[in-house]
Amino acid sequence: AAYDVLTTLEVATWKVEDSLQSSSQIVKACGWKNHLVLCIDGRVLMHLEHRGKLGWFQEVSKREFDRDVSCLDLREPLPNESHTQESSVCAVGFWASPEIALLSMPGL
Repeated sequence: AAYDVLTTLEVATWKVEDSLQSSSQIVKACGWKNHLVLCIDGRVLMHLEHRGKLGWFQEVSKREFDRDVSCLDLREPLPNESHTQESSVCAVGFWASPEIALLSMPGL
């Protein structure tokens, strides 16, 4: 699914095609460079990536959790053990749980 972003004075309006129900709500979002992670309806994370064409984001992956997400943070790439490939890390916190999930991007 592609997302058309209309930007005016740093205000973005989303036109969502086929991926979300009309009653779905984006409740949290975080981004870094050309990556954007949305939390939809409290439990679904969607990773979008800007693919070069002005105003277009492409869905890369989606993941649903069995509990509500309380916070998100997306950090710059960290080198892996072989130092040949970099991967962004998305930290996800949960309500009523002391656990966090550390997810490697782009796979979530």
